Parts: sequence; C-alpha cells; structure tokens
Amino acid sequence: MLIKTILKGLFKKKLSSILIIIQVAITVIILVYSYDSIRMLDYPQKQMESVLGNEYKNIYQISFNNSSDSQQFADSFSKLDDNLCKYLGSSNIGSYHLTNTEYDELSNNNKFKNLRLKFTKGTFKEQYPSSIELYTVDYSIYKKMNVQIKDGQALKEEDFIYKNNSVIPMVVSEVYKGIINLNQIYTSRLDNRKYKVVGFFNDNLKWFENSYPVSNKLISLNDKIITPYIIEKSGLNQAIKSQSYFFINDKGISDSNVKSNICTLGRKFNLDIECTSLNDQIQQIRTMNKQGIFITTLIAVFFTIVSCLGLSLIMYYSINSKKSEIGIRIVCGGSTKYIKTLIIGEIITLMIPAFLISLIALYKLRGESSIGISTMQLFDLNTTAFIIIFLLVFSILSSILPLRKISKLSPKELIGGKE
Repeated sequence: MLIKTILKGLFKKKLSSILIIIQVAITVIILVYSYDSIRMLDYPQKQMESVLGNEYKNIYQISFNNSSDSQQFADSFSKLDDNLCKYLGSSNIGSYHLTNTEYDELSNNNKFKNLRLKFTKGTFKEQYPSSIELYTVDYSIYKKMNVQIKDGQALKEEDFIYKNNSVIPMVVSEVYKGIINLNQIYTSRLDNRKYKVVGFFNDNLKWFENSYPVSNKLISLNDKIITPYIIEKSGLNQAIKSQSYFFINDKGISDSNVKSNICTLGRKFNLDIECTSLNDQIQQIRTMNKQGIFITTLIAVFFTIVSCLGLSLIMYYSINSKKSEIGIRIVCGGSTKYIKTLIIGEIITLMIPAFLISLIALYKLRGESSIGISTMQLFDLNTTAFIIIFLLVFSILSSILPLRKISKLSPKELIGGKE
C-alpha cells in the first residue's frame, strides 16, 4: 500500500520526476568522473614503479621532432646512436617496437590458430589467426622487462648483435608451450629470417604498448614473443626506432647536464630533439590531470547543489500544493511520521532509476586506454559503493527542506488547504 501511494504521488508529477532522474544521473556521472580522476592521479607513477621500481627516474626518452623515413634522417640517427653509446654505454641505449608476423611453420597449425583466436576474439586481429605479435627490443630494454624464464634460457647480451644469416633467438610466452617447441626454428614472413625458440617466459609479464609509456596502460605479453631488435638501418626502420628511443642514466650525470649534452649532440647531427625523463613525463601528466580534476570537481559540485535544491523545491512545492490532502490523511488516522515516510519514499524511489541509468552510462564509458586523463578505468565495486553513498547522502539532504515544511504545518493550514 505504501509503495503504491508513493508511485501514485510520483506519477502525478511525472514530468518533474523524469527531469530529476535525468539530472541526478548526470550529476552522478560527473561526480564519478571527478572521483575517478582523483584515484588515477598517481596511477602513471604506480604503474611505472610496478615495472621499473624507482629506476624509472633514471630513464629518459629522446623525442625526434624532425623524424622522417629519409635516408638523411637514418644516417643522422645512426650517428647520434653511435655517439650516445660512447657517452653512456651501449647497454644503456635502447628502443622497443611492437609488431606482428607470421611463421611459415605455424601457418597451418590448427592448435596455434585456435589459441590465437581465443586471444584475439572481438578484435580486428581475429581475422588473422595465423599471425602473432612480437616485441622487438634492445638489450637495455630487455634487462628492464623482468623476464622470468620458465623453461629454456634467457636472451643474452650477445644475442642482440646480429651476424649475417645467423639464426635469431627468441623467447615465447609459456602459454604456447606444447604448440611452439623449444629449440625449434621458425621462418618469419616479416623479414624472411630464421628464429630459434630458446626459452619460454612467464605469462603474467607486462610492458608498455607504444612510444608513450607514461600515458598508456601496460599491456599483457602473455600471447606474445620477445626477440632482439635487429633491423637494417634504412630510413623507415630508423624512423620507427626513433619513436621509442630511450637511455638509462646510471653514471650519476645530473639531470640538467645529461639533457643539455644530448640536445647539443642532436644539433651536431641536425636533429631537432627533446630529452625528458620518465619522471618528467609523469609530473606533466599529473599537472594536466590536476587542472582537469579542479574543473570537473567544480562542475560536479555545481550540479550536485542544483540537483539537490531542485529536488527539495519540487518536494516542497508538492507539499505546499497538497495541504488539504495531507490534512485528510491525518484526519483519517495517518500520522505526520507516515506523511514524512511518503516524502522520503518518493525521493528514494527517484534515486533508484537514477542509480541504474548512471551505472549503465558509466559502464559504457569505461575501457579507454589512455591514462593521460581519467577515462573511468577504475570503475569497480568501490565506485559503485561511492555512488550508493552519494545517493543516500543526496536523499537525506534533499529531504531536509520538505520534512521541515511538514513539521511546521499548522492544523489551520491543513484544514484550509492552499492559502
């Protein structure tokens, strides 16, 4: 009976009820976006620490503003690379590149293709079940990846030095064990070179997806292969390599000096470069996120206040226009407490569809990869609890004004109805 009365009361003001539901749902979405942004403020740093520990502070990225696939750029890049190896040590310079290939020996292997279909389901990669992704990495990068070999052996420093027509070693995720065999040689269609499986690595390994390690989430390597970064020094290959070019400053050179020296070296070879540490990039993203959080929080607070006042005034007006009805209910045995229960019931009932609408909308908004700005990446049970707590507090605050109005109604007002 109580629920029926509550729904009947809301139906009488269905337009305002629908508008309130929409307004509250939008308010929740904006609030969660702000809440998610705050939670993600330290996410890039924590992600970096999970892979590199505190060593990320000594890792720098060189960006090439005049990168191109010309041979002139390739020659300049090669000269810079050679000089940096002398300056910092060859084992401290490196790059990585995510690409894909097909191996002749696996192209007709149904077990391999079925496993690849499982990994690529729902993506465009599903169209190419015989292909596999691989990370080509330099030795300095490989050292930082924390690759744990479960069977066979790890890649060694000499493996990253290519000799003409030599077989290139590779390590494979252990999920392929039994399909891809240890010591087996496979021919890559990417470069027509021979690759030998020397080991299987842990399937929980993660690394950075592309040339922007700080602003993107880590990706799993559980379905991939790792090989030495061995390329011909052509314009296109060098241009690709320059997109994710890093060095490790483990010689105690000051931050300002190492940046200045490398930029000077770049100008020597007509390269327009920028040198930033991963820590610099983290701080830049943090500053950008703080600005976004401030603006989003202001908007969220504004919407919360407007929505709360709007609902309070609608309920207040509803009470004011139904004085005679309330009076009749009291005369027929209804208490003031019962009337207050109806008001609270109407407010809570409005919160239920607002909660469901906001949940559906937030679920649709999740799944972006960028962590430069908040993208609902952390939408989880904690976020759901946050929404529920907010709606409860919102309901309490919205009910204060109408409940005070009911308490202050005099018998004369109730009998006379509208004044």
